Amino acid sequence: MGRKLKYKYNPLQMISLLIIGLSIAAMMALLADSTRSVFTVSINGKSMGQVQSKNEIYKIVDSVEKDLSRKYGTEATVNEEMILFSKAKVTEIAPINEEAVVQELSKSENSYLKSWVMTVNGDKIVALNSEEKAGQLLKDIKKHYLKEGSRYLDVSFKEAVEIHEKNIHANELFDYDDALRYVLTGTTEMKEHQVKKGESLWTIAEKYKISLEDLETANPDTDPDKLQIGEKISLVIPKPYLTVVTTEKAVVSEKIMFKTTYEKTEALYEGEEQIKKDGIFGVKEIETQVKRENGEIVSTENIDSTIIKEPLNQIVLLGTKAIPSSLGTGALDNPSRGTLTSVFGRRWGRMHSGIDIANKEGTPIMAADGGVVTFSGWKGNYGLLVIISHGNNRTTYYGHCNEILVSKGDVVEKGQVIAKMGNTGNATGVHLHFEVRVDDVPQDPLKYVEYTIN
Repeated sequence: MGRKLKYKYNPLQMISLLIIGLSIAAMMALLADSTRSVFTVSINGKSMGQVQSKNEIYKIVDSVEKDLSRKYGTEATVNEEMILFSKAKVTEIAPINEEAVVQELSKSENSYLKSWVMTVNGDKIVALNSEEKAGQLLKDIKKHYLKEGSRYLDVSFKEAVEIHEKNIHANELFDYDDALRYVLTGTTEMKEHQVKKGESLWTIAEKYKISLEDLETANPDTDPDKLQIGEKISLVIPKPYLTVVTTEKAVVSEKIMFKTTYEKTEALYEGEEQIKKDGIFGVKEIETQVKRENGEIVSTENIDSTIIKEPLNQIVLLGTKAIPSSLGTGALDNPSRGTLTSVFGRRWGRMHSGIDIANKEGTPIMAADGGVVTFSGWKGNYGLLVIISHGNNRTTYYGHCNEILVSKGDVVEKGQVIAKMGNTGNATGVHLHFEVRVDDVPQDPLKYVEYTIN
């Protein structure tokens, strides 16, 4: 039989073994206590440090969302998909920089805002932070083209306009005033010019290289002839995203022209006229339906008309009394001294019905022949005008006078000073516009008077 080996330990050996075992266990426990399980955090690929709990990050997310909601006035949501956590064991934790985390989470592209987007024909135009503002925007766009006191049958948009709830980035959100300006003009930018002394719309258009037509379009309420110093002129040519179509009912009063009847009388010279009874305009009311697009009339339809007041005819006395032969010789003398600057015929694309004789202001103007003054006063483009009837249906005209020395009905002799030269009416410089008419048809005056053509 084999022998069993027996190991015997004395008490001192037993104590040594126990001390060694305890030492190993203590070392193992110490090593275990020196390592920790943590999460390494990255946002959009940027390392932010380490946390022991994901909740540390989610608390920051909640805080950022609240701050963004207060700032933009609408619900804000941070995109948590960009936040990545990875487990790690470390002996010493690298804490996150909370300020850097807030800054990264707050970036426009890293969060979404609840908004209400206005689309035109399916295209996104502007986004606002409340449904109420989006609805008010549509009302204010329409209101921009409405006139106080008008009676509107319909106000609508030509395009398909819708409001949708949608999450957007913060940089896509519009301030209300900017949104209104953007839809009406196509830009949020305000460019203005303050009118200075001596400026006109034409000089302002030249300065900014804008066409006069575009500048007038940008300032529809501005009167080009009445610019005031300090007045602000918009330099933004509007290109609206929407077309507001209005249909309005309008009632307008319109004059009905009276007719003129003539009565012959020997109390007046031939060619002389005198009003016996003034004509009175009639009045009618016209009911119309006017369609406009962005304030511009596109069609007008008369619906009904009512005569409120009938017109009364004007009666004019027409002279038949022969002009004394001692007055009208039949031959015309030059009506004034001066230089012939323009002849009878086509000029600047239209008919020039007389000749122009230039001299200094106040140069005497004489009757080319004896006759009766049938008109003395202001007459449109002629300015101050004298018309003399010489009999035999022949008349002479003296236009652009500075001063008139005769009155209607006066009998004048050949060569008598009747006026002084000027530049009234539509005149370019001081001159006499002289006409000869037969049966009221303009003739070439150079067939009757003599001036040298320069």
